[in-house]
Amino acid sequence: MKQLNTFWMETEPLPFFEISSKLFLFSFIGVIISILALIIVASAMKLNLTIKEIIAQYGAITTPFLALNVLTLLFSLSGTVSVTLLLLGISCFYVLLMVPVLVIYHHGVTGESGAPVFYWSVGTSILILLLSYLFWKWILIERLGELTPLFGIF
Repeated sequence: MKQLNTFWMETEPLPFFEISSKLFLFSFIGVIISILALIIVASAMKLNLTIKEIIAQYGAITTPFLALNVLTLLFSLSGTVSVTLLLLGISCFYVLLMVPVLVIYHHGVTGESGAPVFYWSVGTSILILLLSYLFWKWILIERLGELTPLFGIF
């Protein structure tokens, strides 16, 4: 049985490839949702941004988080689960939620759209949370639909 002890120690390391492949898939889906929200808000604000520019700007801002993710990977390989999850949570929060808000805010302030930039940037984070909620709820409903015949009590 795998247990998580105190902040720095773990009795037995978790399976790296089994967990990291799922985290990569979930992070990739989160990035797609964030870019989709950026495209929706940028078109609603009537900013002169193409999809290529949005993806390039998002990728350029998230590049420094590579160092944090490498550090997370090293802690994961060493078996320190609590530090790994803490760093992964920080990275996901900033990359998936804060970076799109900053992109919209920057282009809204420097652009000439005349839109209330603060509200659009807050709306970007709300849209990301809404799209994430709908996607994960849809996945959960599909999984429950697959498991329901197995139990036979529903």
